[in-house]
Amino acid sequence: MKNLRRFFSLLAVLVFLAIPVFAQSGSESSVDKGEKTDSALSAAFLEPLYCAGSGENIDVAFSASGKQISSLALEIYDFELASALSKNVPVNYVNLSSEDFERLQFALKKAQTVSLSQAKEILVDENDTQKAKLQHYNLSLPKLGDGIYLLRLYDSQAKMRDSFQIVSVSDIRLACLDSGAASGILWALDSKTGAPLCADKVLGQTYAQNKKSTLVDLTCSPSGLINLPSSSEVISAIYLVVKGQRRAVAISSDSLRLSKRWKAFLWCDSRFAIPGQTLTYKAVLRDIFSGAVLSENTKEVFQVSLRSLRNDTVVKSKAALGFSGTLSGVIEIPKNLPREPYVLVLEDGHGAKVASCGLASALPDYADVKFKVEPASPFFTVGQDVLFNVSLTNKDGLPITGREVTLSFSVCQAKAKVGHEA
Repeated sequence: MKNLRRFFSLLAVLVFLAIPVFAQSGSESSVDKGEKTDSALSAAFLEPLYCAGSGENIDVAFSASGKQISSLALEIYDFELASALSKNVPVNYVNLSSEDFERLQFALKKAQTVSLSQAKEILVDENDTQKAKLQHYNLSLPKLGDGIYLLRLYDSQAKMRDSFQIVSVSDIRLACLDSGAASGILWALDSKTGAPLCADKVLGQTYAQNKKSTLVDLTCSPSGLINLPSSSEVISAIYLVVKGQRRAVAISSDSLRLSKRWKAFLWCDSRFAIPGQTLTYKAVLRDIFSGAVLSENTKEVFQVSLRSLRNDTVVKSKAALGFSGTLSGVIEIPKNLPREPYVLVLEDGHGAKVASCGLASALPDYADVKFKVEPASPFFTVGQDVLFNVSLTNKDGLPITGREVTLSFSVCQAKAKVGHEA
């Protein structure tokens, strides 16, 4: 019994003596971890998707912080997105992770490694404390042929998470026409002429957190309109084939930037971005939670900007608040505006996207074009072929000929009771 007491007493002394040693070891460990945290490197691409036309220079932008930026490396992969979509790999294309990258290995073919020594630092406003914490860089990539590519920005010393960006090189652009509605509409356009394109094949994949992704077969009308199904899930990737060769991709980033409070419908008086033209836009806003329209006494500030499909801002306009939740204003399109598709974007005071409206570029004789469509006869019966007379004139009143016109019809049904107006 005495020996047992002596054993426990000796054990207690040893434990007491060991405490400072463990404490010192633990403090050294925390210091080490602190030093690693201070010198840790972080870097990320600034945009989840980059679209470039055939033969165009590709300038990607990324931000970085830390003391060892020289250890960054960039890899370019040929990306067979169609193969990934057809196998319905559950990937969040809006925000690719390292796990997604591993799942997509079968669809990737490494093309080249690019040195970041040529990256140029982008100067930011020193008064903007949020931006000043990071260094922003711009890098020109070598010329890439038509196709889809996956860029991987990583640290050769494995001290940071990888960052990914998808690059689409094609003469096809996708403009979002109606993002304020439950089901969206995309418009496939030729980036050089602004003409609509009919895609031979359209694949889409939905993505929702902690849910299975769903492969969607989408259709494209002759006028290039692609209707997205009404769904609470995000269409995270769209893949198109036009004339069997040209390909394009669209990655929906709305889930990252959409306003969490406001829902709106935005439209303007023209679907064309014509240099020197003044566009008039209107919007109706509602509170997502209460459904109430925006009060005219609100302190909220909204603005509308005209952007290229690369997200470059061309011009901004402060939206004026009107009656019953309406916003309105004008956009002056610069006279030297390059001929390509553009998007009107409505944002709240925090920079969150509320709604958008796509604009196609226009050939000169489409400026101020006037359409006149009327049936050859005001009366017709079910099953009868209906003939329409269509005329187009330009701003000078001269007829426009030799152009293909696509007419879209919607059928309205109304029920009426005797003694009431239909």
